[in-house]
Amino acid sequence: MKKARNYKKIILMIIVLFSCIELIGLNFKDFGRLTLALNRSKYYYGDLYEMSKLWRFKDNLYVNNSPYKNPALEDADIITLGDSFLETNFETMRLPHLIAGETGKKVFHVSRNDFSKYNDNPVEYLKKVNYKKTKEQKYLILETSERYALERSTTIAESIFGAQVPEKEAVSKDLTAKVKESIDQDNLKYLFYNNWLIAPFANLGKNFRFEVLKEINSGTPKYSKDPAMLFFVEDVNFNNLPISDDIINIYANNLKFIRDYLLKEYNLELIYVVMPTKYSIYGKYTEDYKPYNNFIPRAIAAMKKYDINTFDSYSLYVEEEKNSKELLYYKGDSHFTKKGKDLILKEILKFLK
Repeated sequence: MKKARNYKKIILMIIVLFSCIELIGLNFKDFGRLTLALNRSKYYYGDLYEMSKLWRFKDNLYVNNSPYKNPALEDADIITLGDSFLETNFETMRLPHLIAGETGKKVFHVSRNDFSKYNDNPVEYLKKVNYKKTKEQKYLILETSERYALERSTTIAESIFGAQVPEKEAVSKDLTAKVKESIDQDNLKYLFYNNWLIAPFANLGKNFRFEVLKEINSGTPKYSKDPAMLFFVEDVNFNNLPISDDIINIYANNLKFIRDYLLKEYNLELIYVVMPTKYSIYGKYTEDYKPYNNFIPRAIAAMKKYDINTFDSYSLYVEEEKNSKELLYYKGDSHFTKKGKDLILKEILKFLK
């Protein structure tokens, strides 16, 4: 009996100690990071893998940290801004750095962290950094994932025209708000399940429940077996979102306003890149798949009426996927592979010659 009581005391002390460590980590982030079971290897496993921890979808991605120094902004021939696709440096350098190497031009890349401070708005960024119009025409490459394209175009147009933007312009912003879904992972829960002591057992449980019960993280609700791929919840939601022709036309009209404004105020020629989501290309291999809403081809057709410098990345990828076994996206990550990046690079270069 005495031994049993001692064991209970030890277990209770361990629980109290563990709880104290978690509470301290919750309030002091630097300490909290020390308790996490972080990836210590030289490889990255993929953003969707990190969300789900399902071993079947784990990548081993070499991160290319080849140095690149931005020129002075005023000296740049090309300015690049966008979301995480421009930041992806698995296997090869980031896309803006590849553009610099291929063209020999000076490319100033605005990092994802910096661009997000300006609400993903190139007009707001150029105003805040006091960018001056030059006599020589230069290029601004603006990239966006398709799931954010409608909302971002409206935000940019509103910043140009303010109250002058027709009321119906706001429709696209309201529409894309429906895409977003919160992921149930508060800080305390995150610290608990990713603690170095708990994580191995928690991950084992996740994989067991997936393989036996098909239970999966709400942030990656869809997956395919062949090819093995995970899909992000926002990509799945966007794929199933009905988008009317009126919305497409408003979107194209927004881009025309943005293109004209950049040219008039800054002598910057816009090159607009809309990236298809992984689910748009490979979602057809999942169960209960709902057909793609055909957003990119429809949007590109509408933008071409205004001679906007852009291209149909979706159709480009679909054709490549039909004719090649080489994957365009990683199985456990939401970004393009080297092959997918090379295809986009080739299309961008056509506007820079």
